[in-house]
Amino acid sequence: VKSNVLIAEGEKLETGQTIASLKGNVIDLLALERTILNFLQRLSGIATHTAELVKKANPLVLLDTRKTTPGWRILEKYAVKIGGAKNHRMNLGDLILIKDNHIDASGGVKQVLEKVYKDKPPYMPVEIEIRNTDELIQALEFKPDIIMLDNMTYSEIKKSISLCIETSPNTQIEISGGVNEESFEDLRNAGVKLASLSALISKASTVDISMKISN
Repeated sequence: VKSNVLIAEGEKLETGQTIASLKGNVIDLLALERTILNFLQRLSGIATHTAELVKKANPLVLLDTRKTTPGWRILEKYAVKIGGAKNHRMNLGDLILIKDNHIDASGGVKQVLEKVYKDKPPYMPVEIEIRNTDELIQALEFKPDIIMLDNMTYSEIKKSISLCIETSPNTQIEISGGVNEESFEDLRNAGVKLASLSALISKASTVDISMKISN
């Protein structure tokens, strides 16, 4: 089967527009039809949904998460990138992300960060998830690369950003939990630059794409 793609990656399409042509044995084409369409419909849906949210969030930068379909992570994250958002870490080796369970299992923020900075390679960035002001104050002593504020209120976010700027101005702030298009304006007003949300992938609908046979 030979293919000829008629559009550019990420190009906006009109209803009824032809995106590609295939040439080959009709039995082969029919055997491939559903697999091809499943990929195109799912990934185009993610890219489209992402593009819509990116436009509404601007200039807030949206990041995806590792909450992806098993076996589809590379593809779904690529679709997010085509839609205009940024990829968070692809796997556990991209950066050290300390989550709430890591903190609780280690006895606290200070304890887990002491261990991480003692053992990690010097080139490996560190991000830590923070749930309250006490945890934030402890984390800022280590000046991590990124602090993720998880499920905080608007006032808590503003206070946390101010504290970060005063204590560790080179630390980036990422917002996670409860991020949606209704919260974009509040996040922008609070001075947020980065926000991660699984909805870029999990809330995406499939795009209606079909294959038509012609002689």
